[in-house]
Amino acid sequence: MEILKIEEIPQNLSCIYKLDFPNNKIYIGKSIDLKRRMREHNKPNEIETVVDRAIKKYYGNDFDGYGYLNK
Repeated sequence: MEILKIEEIPQNLSCIYKLDFPNNKIYIGKSIDLKRRMREHNKPNEIETVVDRAIKKYYGNDFDGYGYLNK
């Protein structure tokens, strides 16, 4: 498994991804463009999901969207 920052994620990478939180909870998501999705998780939206709130609570503005990739 390889850990990448947002800027290292290849464009249009389709995958299932995992976000780990300090409260030992995880989020499993899927995306047809992981780089775009990580950026979406990192910016404020009108509709705030449970994951968006968890990112804000535990990481604030320091969330840099690490992706876990199997190679």
